[in-house]
Amino acid sequence: MQLLNPVHIKELVHRFTLFMEKIFFPPKSSENLVRETSAASLKGGAEVPLPVTIDNCKDSVRKYHVTEASQSLRSKADEMIEISQEVETILKGLKDKLAGIQSQILRNHQIPSETDQDESSCDEEEERWARMGLLNVQSLNNKVDKVRELIVQNKLDVFLPTETWLDPSSADIVLRQASPGGFSFCHQSRGGRGQGVAIQYSTKFQGRKINIESMETFECVALDLRHDKWDAPILLVNVYRPPKQKREHFDKFLREFEKLLDDISNDKNVLLTGDFNIHVDKVYNKLRDEWEWLCLLIYKRRSPEKDFRFLLSKHGLYQRIRQPTHKRGHILDLVITRNVQISSLFVRNDDISDHYTVYFSARPDGKKKRCKKNKEQGPDDLWEVLYSVTFTN
Repeated sequence: MQLLNPVHIKELVHRFTLFMEKIFFPPKSSENLVRETSAASLKGGAEVPLPVTIDNCKDSVRKYHVTEASQSLRSKADEMIEISQEVETILKGLKDKLAGIQSQILRNHQIPSETDQDESSCDEEEERWARMGLLNVQSLNNKVDKVRELIVQNKLDVFLPTETWLDPSSADIVLRQASPGGFSFCHQSRGGRGQGVAIQYSTKFQGRKINIESMETFECVALDLRHDKWDAPILLVNVYRPPKQKREHFDKFLREFEKLLDDISNDKNVLLTGDFNIHVDKVYNKLRDEWEWLCLLIYKRRSPEKDFRFLLSKHGLYQRIRQPTHKRGHILDLVITRNVQISSLFVRNDDISDHYTVYFSARPDGKKKRCKKNKEQGPDDLWEVLYSVTFTN
């Protein structure tokens, strides 16, 4: 059985949608039946108040001994109880099917189990990792000492600043001052407040800047990063997107960002980082996630956060951060990968700006076994499959 067959999934969504509409939007005849029987005379002159629900119907049956004229109401209540049990059964079956889909996705991406580890190789594999830091610095001009100290103290191989605010004429001088000895850098600087991205990296890696077409809704800098102990390079792209809230601006960003993803589709090992100013934490709320996705599928409700998440999934990219990266509690700074292993990821407030620093280690995905402590978290694709079937032809 192929769990990821789009035809089967679309049929499942269609049948479930019809069933949910039948439950939550019953025919007018049933409404009339409830309205007519709700005013039926009860023993002792009591009447059933509107609106009628399953609970007060059952209470009325027990407390007032509904007369024969209201037996249809009792039948209706029993029928609704049976329907609610059937809904529960269908939801459980849907959850089991989606769990199977997720399992197959994990197998397809070859996420190792905890037993597929080689503890003895941990030490010798450690040097294969590039230690990285990501931070929206909100002007590098007056923070060169703080940034250089952060790189040295945390033994970073790569630092990824956004919102550098650097002028193109002086960007090289400022970045050189903000980098320790034995570091190189590349940047994209438009000048002015709220702009600019850069990549600072140790010269024990080989780096080559990749030219990318200029975009209107975001800016980025790309680097082909290589290491003597890597079998393949990593395409590293650092991104900054200004916080424009209007939907038309976001739709244009999605189109331009997808063009970038199409341009790098032939690169196997991709690491996208940066401040995207998208509240992706809204799609990771486990308490409401399943219900929101059901509403999305049934009523075709879309949101910028879910559109962005689907776009990443469509291109085989996975967002790794689950902790707030901003003082207001939102996840704005992202680490997005395709065929890149991520380990030792954590977020810390270094009091350099109102963003937190994201620390992690990265290396190209390979066939060698990984240490348990470096196990990469698998993709969270449980609902994206249904989303893609619903909103794509």
